[in-house]
Formats: sequence, structure tokens, C-alpha cells
Amino acid sequence: MSHRARNWGRDDGHARRVPDIQRPSGRRPTCHGGAHFRQPRGTERMKFNWTTILELAEKGNLQPTRRVEKTPAQWADQLSPEAYQVTRAHGTERPFSSDMCHRIEPGLYHCVCCDSPLFDGSEKFDSGTGWPSFTHPIEANAIAYKADHSYGMTRIEALCNTCDAHLGHVFPDGPQPTGLRYCMNAVAMAKQTK
Repeated sequence: MSHRARNWGRDDGHARRVPDIQRPSGRRPTCHGGAHFRQPRGTERMKFNWTTILELAEKGNLQPTRRVEKTPAQWADQLSPEAYQVTRAHGTERPFSSDMCHRIEPGLYHCVCCDSPLFDGSEKFDSGTGWPSFTHPIEANAIAYKADHSYGMTRIEALCNTCDAHLGHVFPDGPQPTGLRYCMNAVAMAKQTK
């Protein structure tokens, strides 16, 4: 599979570079369960895989639909102490501390900070790791990616692309066809029924 860089929909001279994945003609990309990403207006459908995630983390993320910015004091007033520690101070909740990691049921998972939709429950799976896991985000631009070099290793941090809340990390050991495991902190998300 070859990759090209593509200008991604900004008119202010500060275009973000993202991979444009070439596919065999006539084939539509599918994700887990045959679902497609809902793309930002004016963009083509894109299938994420580990190479795509690494390129986004290195070269820049997709443009968010909207931005929410608050001071640390405003976030502290809005969030529980545990949610603040995880989302704003880049903490991690204890594994198996939430029943959310074992419940596989319909619904949408939103950012606890800004209420942006992040994941669809149909893409959730029990990874056995102690944290809720998903195969891909609800929209291609819902998540921002950043290389995390803490603890003597390199991981890819997953952030809410709307408010920069730390959500968890992405790993290349998930189920096919994406091969991705979005390992999220339950306290960083709020589940809503459809």
C-alpha cells in the first residue's frame, strides 16, 4: 500500500499533512463490522491502520470540527478530581476500576470534558486489559495522536481533538481489519445511548 501526503482542508496557509491512502480501484474501505468513518465535510473516506496513526502522530493531526479551550481552573471546576487527573494531567486510572471495560452495548462514548463524540459502542471489544477498548473512533478527526515517550518507551497517546483531553493510548494489537486497539480511560468518557 503506497502513501502520499495530502493537504487537508485548511485555507489559512497552515495546512496539515496527512496520508492519502491509495486503494485498488473499485474497492471501498471498510472497518470493523463494515462501518466507515464519518469524514469531515469535503474529504474522502479513509481507513486507519497503524501506519496511518504513526504518520498522524509525526506529521500532524486532522483538523477538528470545533475547538473547546478552558483554563485549568475552569476544567477543575467542571470535572471530578479523578477525571481531571486523567484528562488534564495525563494520568491513568487503575485497570479494571470501571465496569465500562466489560460492558459491550449500544451507545456513543463522548469526551467527559467537551462532550464531543469519540467512539461508537459497536466498535467496542473486551481486550482483557482492564480498560475500555475500541477498534477505531467514530470520526476520523475525533482523535488527535501524539508520540508519548514516558516510562522509557514510545507509545501513541490518544487525545480528544476538540479539547486536548488525554484519553489513553493506541496500540497495534487490536482485531482486524484495522489491527488497532484504542485503550481508553473510562473516566475520560461519558456513555450516551443513541
